[in-house]
Amino acid sequence: MVPPDKFAVEYQINPWMNGNIDTVDKVKAAQQWLATRDALIQAGADVIVLPSPPVGCPDAVFAANAGLIFKDMYINSKFKHEERQGEEDYFEEYFDAHDYDMLEFPDPNRTLSFEGAGDALFSADRKHLWFGYGWRSSGDYKFKLDEMFENTDVIVRPLKLVDPRWYHLDTAFCPLDTGELLWYPPAFDAHSQMVIESWYEGKDIKVSEEDALRFACNAVSVGKNIVIPHCSDDLFFNLMDRGYGVLTVDMSQFLRSGGACKCLTLEVVE
Repeated sequence: MVPPDKFAVEYQINPWMNGNIDTVDKVKAAQQWLATRDALIQAGADVIVLPSPPVGCPDAVFAANAGLIFKDMYINSKFKHEERQGEEDYFEEYFDAHDYDMLEFPDPNRTLSFEGAGDALFSADRKHLWFGYGWRSSGDYKFKLDEMFENTDVIVRPLKLVDPRWYHLDTAFCPLDTGELLWYPPAFDAHSQMVIESWYEGKDIKVSEEDALRFACNAVSVGKNIVIPHCSDDLFFNLMDRGYGVLTVDMSQFLRSGGACKCLTLEVVE
């Protein structure tokens, strides 16, 4: 996780930010960040907090977009929007200093973009990497990810996002550690919906539009526990009935920027 001290809405690069410039209550945001951290620890996660990001990186708090980690490999993000590109050196320097194998794909003209674990999520068995494209990450980045995983058992499976409100994969798609899936089908094109339905074969939990708009799919799975933004009673009790421990966190300030629980975390995938 990245400390929230620089967090603010200073520009508009997704629909959630519109009208929210300079509206973040920084005290509430800090409280919500701490509540998320504490809920993750309660759920059983080990939490590492990075150093404070540089000035001019208000979205660095959304650590999911820092890059992608798999075992000792790290691939840095290449942000689509100039407003976030200043985060790249901050994250790269941290992971380089912590002995990760830094993977680089030369692209001097920035023809492709990739926004890390916001758009790249592993299945529970770690053998499939779901790759979301359409708004932030370029579809052709799949071939770069194929290179990253060419000497592993991981298969990259692309999914196309079609609604700008769910601009990253992790805003509408949450693979759970149990092998189930929390997701919002209308965020995807018809082919991607078919692929997801076929893959999960009844192990998927579809959320309502009401819950999707609360970023219920932007949850963090830790074993049988789920750290999730406040959601409807229907979804809460559905998850409880399935045997999950459900820890809800108020994400009102981070939703102003289009992020929630999962956005605030980058998983170190072993």
